[in-house]
Amino acid sequence: LLIFIHELGHFLTAKLLYFKVDKIEIYPYGGCSKINYDINTSFIKEFFILIMGPLFQIFFTILIYIFRFDVPKYFYIYSIFILYFNKSLL
Repeated sequence: LLIFIHELGHFLTAKLLYFKVDKIEIYPYGGCSKINYDINTSFIKEFFILIMGPLFQIFFTILIYIFRFDVPKYFYIYSIFILYFNKSLL
């Protein structure tokens, strides 16, 4: 679910910026959004698509915490792991 939410952030942002999303792949420990865009795309648009995955995930995790949904404790640990992994790719 966390990976889906994370990739949804990239997907929706790409669609809002009129990019073509070829596919979204979800793996057991990660995901990948394949976005088709021109090589001369502005840095701001690329950065916005890049950052919205983690921001969607953070927002979703905060909502889960605020509304006290019954999730296992490792849900939060896994969320932090995904964020850390994404930071290390930058």
